Amino acid sequence: MTALSQVVASSVGRLRPSPLTDNSYVISLERRRVTPPRPRWTIAEYATPRGEPPVLKFLLGLEGRNRVEATALLLLLRERGSDLRRPHSGSLGGGLFELRGRDVRVFYVFGPGRRIILLDGMLKKRGDIPRNVLARMRALARAVAAGDQRARER
Repeated sequence: MTALSQVVASSVGRLRPSPLTDNSYVISLERRRVTPPRPRWTIAEYATPRGEPPVLKFLLGLEGRNRVEATALLLLLRERGSDLRRPHSGSLGGGLFELRGRDVRVFYVFGPGRRIILLDGMLKKRGDIPRNVLARMRALARAVAAGDQRARER
């Protein structure tokens, strides 16, 4: 913490790390103490009954800008979790969410205990998500909700 941050913390209120960067702080007048950052979310992948994680196959198949973008989105999701909003994340209804990059989409659901379960991904070729892809993602989300998944910690 910089000297300026310490002065502000002691005279104005509480500082907590901003979700945007580790070096910026948000001032809150609620209490006069510095709080540690919230714990990160745990990322896991859904695995089919044969033990294959579709999202891992998708991510490993990405190249160049798409791979960099997907990695950045996953790191952002791990940091912000359910606080991540558009333009980086969007709700598709029924507990299904998507990470939104320029061309990359990664689908996920939330599990108990600050856990995020990645389902699969796709490269965007048009403005909307094709119906067959959306139906498959909803089926995977239902399988996760029913406990019919083997999510591996990452």
